[in-house]
Amino acid sequence: MIDTNPIPTKESELELELIRATNPKVIKQVWLNNRTHFAKEMPVDVWLEKAALRTSLDLGPGIEHKTWILVPKGKGDDPSAILSAVHTYERPGFMSTATIAPGTDIRYGGLEKGSVGKTTRPDVEIMDVVIVYILLVFTPVEHRKQGYATKMLKMLRNQLELQTNPTVSASFLYSSVGPTFYEASGWSAVRSRELVMDVPGHAFPDLPPGSGARRYQLEDITDVNLQQVMDKDIELLRLDMKTKTQSALANQQYVAFLPEARIFQGQRAIASFTNQRVSHLSKPISRIGVRLVCDEKFKNEQPFIIWTYLVPHKLLLILRTRYVTVQQLQILLKEAMKEACEWDMTTMSLWDLNEEDALQAAGAPNRDRTVAWSCLGQFGGTMQPNIELLLNEAYIWGL
Repeated sequence: MIDTNPIPTKESELELELIRATNPKVIKQVWLNNRTHFAKEMPVDVWLEKAALRTSLDLGPGIEHKTWILVPKGKGDDPSAILSAVHTYERPGFMSTATIAPGTDIRYGGLEKGSVGKTTRPDVEIMDVVIVYILLVFTPVEHRKQGYATKMLKMLRNQLELQTNPTVSASFLYSSVGPTFYEASGWSAVRSRELVMDVPGHAFPDLPPGSGARRYQLEDITDVNLQQVMDKDIELLRLDMKTKTQSALANQQYVAFLPEARIFQGQRAIASFTNQRVSHLSKPISRIGVRLVCDEKFKNEQPFIIWTYLVPHKLLLILRTRYVTVQQLQILLKEAMKEACEWDMTTMSLWDLNEEDALQAAGAPNRDRTVAWSCLGQFGGTMQPNIELLLNEAYIWGL
């Protein structure tokens, strides 16, 4: 059959629309398009199985994976009409706001030594917010250099800005094409650092005196205790954010993704699938991290580390860690290094680690990430111009 309504070839002739794809054939074509860039060496059937797994993961009540396509108007059910596409899903987060009484001194970041004056600490509210995670932005080769991806993202941004059920406070994406590529569409790059260690062969330094030496028991993190670990982590994150906001400059605001247990369960499911179907490993994942069990006096410290296995890249990627002392951090890193060796990895990576702690605990400096730059977008009137992403760690990475 001849198409009596062909797609115009010039951008100026196109009337475009962004729609959420619901047609199974269109969604399948989006994933096939994604494969040509993100997994071209993976067999088609395996890639589509992995896509089905990703879209079926438990993201929380009422939350689902969404596929958006930019198409000529009226062509939403035509797989061949896709000009650009993107995936999204909503994730819960915290956002801090600080308020003070009118007319008071707002220099509450602290006074310089020797200065005279009085500061007022603000009342800090930690709000539960929705953050939209944006992933797999892709334009087919034949439609590139037409501005379609930029147009699509601007339309998506407008869509999210108007969304009310639920209201979206922020959005986030990773850029693999440079830290400034998405600025024109409204997403600003966040400086992203990582600690990279060779496996095996990395030599951990002796800790300096006064590093908080104590005895700990190691306990594997599994399905049995993961929920308990993450519930405590979220509780402590709320306190951390409040303290950090109180100590910051007057217009500073913070936002963070909640490190929910289901995110780590999803990462493990994807890693297990990749190990079995791509790397053809039968070895099961028996643990996804460890925590340090402290005595009663220090039980609120909750030090732990959680990782995932990127076997095709021979990389153990640390998803999330919490510690108080560099001794705790070094113990956790050494245990992760043992796991990396057991799985025959060549590299271990940890994102967003404190610079001084990296040097003391690992004996190596952080470096700027050269791929996967974190980019943050702001919505509505709830955010201040000076906003910072807390926990720019790999657990944010999309499922």
